[in-house]
Amino acid sequence: AAGGTLNAPANPKAASAGVATFASVDYDTSETIYLKATAGGMTAVCTGSIAVDPAAASQVVFTTEPAGTGTAGSNLSTQPIVEIRDPFDNVVSSTNTVTLTAYTDSGCTSASGGTFNGGTKAAVAGVATFTAVNHEKDETIYLKASEGGLTTDCSTAVDVTHATADYLSYTTEPSTTATAGADLSTQPVVTVYDTYANVVLSSSDSITLAAYTDSGCTSATGGTLGATTNPLSASSGVATFASVDYDTTETVYLKASSGGLTVDCSNNIVVSSAAAAKVVFATEPAGTGTAGSNLSTQPIVEIQDAFDNVVNSTNTVTLTAYTDSGCTAASGGTFNGGSKAAVAGVSTFTAVNH
Repeated sequence: AAGGTLNAPANPKAASAGVATFASVDYDTSETIYLKATAGGMTAVCTGSIAVDPAAASQVVFTTEPAGTGTAGSNLSTQPIVEIRDPFDNVVSSTNTVTLTAYTDSGCTSASGGTFNGGTKAAVAGVATFTAVNHEKDETIYLKASEGGLTTDCSTAVDVTHATADYLSYTTEPSTTATAGADLSTQPVVTVYDTYANVVLSSSDSITLAAYTDSGCTSATGGTLGATTNPLSASSGVATFASVDYDTTETVYLKASSGGLTVDCSNNIVVSSAAAAKVVFATEPAGTGTAGSNLSTQPIVEIQDAFDNVVNSTNTVTLTAYTDSGCTAASGGTFNGGSKAAVAGVSTFTAVNH
C-alpha cells in the first residue's frame, strides 16, 4: 500500500446499474501510485500507473536542525538542511534560494544584532544544504528559514559561546585628571574579548597595568604606578582594578597587557602635584664665600609635595644661617637676602650673603 492519503467524497462508492463513478479523487503524496478497486469477493482490478507531482511550493521546513551549540565565528558542527515543500509536505523540485536569518527568540520575531554568516543557499531539487553557517555573537539564537512568500520555519536553539581570547579593552577608562599619590577618582576596568568583541567569560588571564608618557604606550614613565593588585587576574573575563594611583606630575597613559593578547592604551591622565609638604634645595649655595659679598652660586629652593613633585606655589621661602649641619645652632652673624617668593613653586635667590 502507498504511504500517502487517498481522498474522495465517497469511498466506498455504491455502483449504479453496475457502474461506480468516483468524483474528486485525489492523492496527497508525490509518488507513482496504482489504484486497486475491490468489491466483496469479486476479483479486484488495478489501474495503470498514476504519477503524482507535488503541488505548488508553500513552505520551507528544516529537515536537519542546526547544531545546538556553536563557537562564535566557527561553522556549526551540524549544518542545517532546508526543504521547499508543498502544503502536503512533498518536496518541490525548486532551485530557488533559501535564506537563513538569526533571531533571539523561539518564534523568530526578534532579530539578532550579531553578524550571521553563510545564510543563503540555492536549493537543488528543492533541498538547500547549507555548509558554512556561523554566528559571531555570544548568544542563543534561532534560525528562520525563508524563501519569498512561503511559510517560514524557525529552528531549534543554537547556543553560541565566545571564541578564544584575542584582545584587551578598557570598558571603564581611568579618570582624566588625578592628584599625585591619590587613588584615581575613576578606577580602570579592563575586559578580555575574542576577535568578535564577545567577552571571554572563561578568562582568568592576569592583566598588568603600566604607565607610559605617549598615547601609543611605547615610552615608559619614570614614576611609580600603584594599585591594590597589579597584575590582576580577570574574573569572568573582567579585571576591575582598585586604588590605582600615580606619584609623578605628568600626563600618563596606562597600557593594559596580558601575555600575547592585543594590548589597550588608556585615555590620558593629567597628574597634578599633591599638597605642599616640604622645601628642597634644587641648587645648593656655593661652598665658599666672602663676608658681605653675594655667594657666587645662589641657592634655588623648590616647594614640593610628599612625592618630590614641585607644587605650583607663590609662597615665600625663607633662608636662615646656622653653624651646624643639622641647622640647630643659629648663627650670630648678619645674613642677607634670605627671603624669596616662589614662582611656580621655585624660589630663585639672587643676593644671599653673610
